[in-house]
Amino acid sequence: MVNSSIIDRTPERKDIQVVLVPANDIAEQLGDRRMANMVMLGAFLANLSVLSIEAVEKALQEHLPERHHKLLPKNYQALREGARYLAEKV
Repeated sequence: MVNSSIIDRTPERKDIQVVLVPANDIAEQLGDRRMANMVMLGAFLANLSVLSIEAVEKALQEHLPERHHKLLPKNYQALREGARYLAEKV
């Protein structure tokens, strides 16, 4: 997984799968550049299917301190946008 918003070259190795995701650009479209990590996580989960998006959302709900729960909707949206990008573009 490569954040193509900040990395402008593709790795030359042929023995790995490279997935380019413009995470910063997507996060900025969502209104918060800090969500780039969640965009990348959503794309990663969509690519490898090791966990469902719902499982990650549940884990965030259960483990994020209550005072930060107001941030959950944006995080959920960023996760889903990363997964959507991968489904549509790759």
